[in-house]
Amino acid sequence: MVDPTQIELVILNLVINARDAMQNGGVVTIETTNCHRNAPTQPEEPVEGDYVVIKVIDVGIGMTADVQTKAFEPFFTTKPPGAGSGLGLSQVIGTARQSGGDVQIESSPARGTSVSVYLPRAAVPAARPVAGPTDSTDEHTSRAVVLAVDDDDAVRTTTSDILIGLGYSVLQAPSGEVALELLGQREMIDVLLTDVVMTGMSGPELARRARLLRPDLPIVFISGYADPTGAIDNTPLRPLVRKPFRPSDLRRQIEAALTELRSPAI
Repeated sequence: MVDPTQIELVILNLVINARDAMQNGGVVTIETTNCHRNAPTQPEEPVEGDYVVIKVIDVGIGMTADVQTKAFEPFFTTKPPGAGSGLGLSQVIGTARQSGGDVQIESSPARGTSVSVYLPRAAVPAARPVAGPTDSTDEHTSRAVVLAVDDDDAVRTTTSDILIGLGYSVLQAPSGEVALELLGQREMIDVLLTDVVMTGMSGPELARRARLLRPDLPIVFISGYADPTGAIDNTPLRPLVRKPFRPSDLRRQIEAALTELRSPAI
């Protein structure tokens, strides 16, 4: 039992890593299985019980033992500058442990990599799905145009699909520079939704420059690791949607930003 958006982002991150590890092509295998884990031997390991395992396997360049020990650290990456944020695997393990599970890597140089995501097996049967997207009804969704900014193409596309499912109109930008161009060209952008950590122009820098163009523009940050109460370069990261997120979380923050704009100052 897991949130569909969260598990989609987990698989997306793992498959993107697998693709990038096979520069000359190859096969990516996604398989699932059931297993039983015994009592933990390390504090960070999950409790004893039944688990569902989602495994993503590639035939790429593999990892050295040193790289494996650092693989889950935020911002650690072996990819060249601009090719990755180093947040993919740390998001994967964050989602798994948030759900009471774990992640294991098996890899060696030139022999490929296998990443296993362990999630607690549901103790109750899955509920029969109800008709219609219950989390995507536009009962409380404004007909707003959202500019979604993220330098990761796959994540940006997934976020945009979620926004469209919620009832918003969406423009996409792969960088802060492109986002500023769109803001300068199009008046009918109601909300700026930007990732915090991006190559080139960061989300906070984009927010500052966007406010010079549109002082009243609602801005919502999205990130997996920024402190919601903190700031980067003196820019408060509020409101902030934490990755991985539910569609309802995204809608709530966007609607709150729009409502705050409409509300008269006290």
